[in-house]
Amino acid sequence: MLHRGWEEQTLMPYKLVLFCRRGIYLLVFLPALLCVGVLYQVLAESIDMHHHPPPGRLVDVGGYRLHIYCLGQGTPTVILEAGFMQGVLAWTLVQPKVAQFTRVCAYDRGGVGWSDLGTRPRTPAQIASELHTLLSVSEITGPYVLVGHSIGGIFIRAYTRAYPNEVIGMVLVDARPEESWAWTPRGFVWKDGLHQFDLGAYYRPVLARIGLMRLMGMPSGFVPLLPSSVRDAATAVGLRAVAYDWLLYDGTAVKEAEEDVQALGQLPDIPLLVLSALPPSGVWSGQTRAWQNHLVKLSPQGKQILVDGSGHFINLRRPEIVIDAIRQVVEAARRNLSRSYLETQSGETTKDSRSSGLSAVENAADTSR
Repeated sequence: MLHRGWEEQTLMPYKLVLFCRRGIYLLVFLPALLCVGVLYQVLAESIDMHHHPPPGRLVDVGGYRLHIYCLGQGTPTVILEAGFMQGVLAWTLVQPKVAQFTRVCAYDRGGVGWSDLGTRPRTPAQIASELHTLLSVSEITGPYVLVGHSIGGIFIRAYTRAYPNEVIGMVLVDARPEESWAWTPRGFVWKDGLHQFDLGAYYRPVLARIGLMRLMGMPSGFVPLLPSSVRDAATAVGLRAVAYDWLLYDGTAVKEAEEDVQALGQLPDIPLLVLSALPPSGVWSGQTRAWQNHLVKLSPQGKQILVDGSGHFINLRRPEIVIDAIRQVVEAARRNLSRSYLETQSGETTKDSRSSGLSAVENAADTSR
């Protein structure tokens, strides 16, 4: 018994020294390991961007750059607003076809795709303001037909609210109405249980900066859903560190933006097509049906198309339906533009004829005198 106690007392200093030595090793090697991870991420990101440059151009919008990619010619210009964590590449199957009948531009929101992160908070009003600046600086003039997928529907409605005279048509692609989301302590959650962004939104930006998200092969942006032709590029931009920052800032902005979103209100009297994806069962819940009906009623010209067999990503699974919907709205907008132009011309002609008639009466009066 005494012998055992003596051994423990003898080993105590040795254990203490061993513990301190391991602590010193940890303090020395952990920062070094973190530095290696950061360097690995920076170098790999640089190589990826060299092999996968942006298809469009990066435009300075006030201290940071946003990526915009335009194809085709004609008016009105179609602006494509992608869903959560997606950008230009989400419209790969839609944009080239739309470019055959009008000009069409897709862009990456701040922190998505090739764009810089942008300013915070990432509210719908801020995102709409950034898009407006981007279009202005890029000299892409309206009028516009706005197309929004998923949460992108919220952003284009915010744009229309801020700049109503620039928008003459809209297509909502399985868009989410403002009533369908909520904020919980764990993060951003859809009320119908579709998806939830949990605490990963907080720790993934850190893991991305030390290269761990890259090592685990976990890019942001729903890469497997995209066409195979763009998956390499999507993986490259999805592994950028700022891609995970976007998840955090845009997800948590829902709480800050709640009042702003609720105040979006009705749209102007413009052509509106709402594409609504049916669930696999073919039957919506009562709440989902009410949400989709709410979107249709946003404009007096609102119409709805039910889409089967696509799931939420209609633009990737049934792109032909999105293309046709855009074509319908563009044609309706052109008819409205022609009618407005003719009415303007008719008004000016009437005004001119009245002026001419008045001049003739005045001349006749002068002659009689």
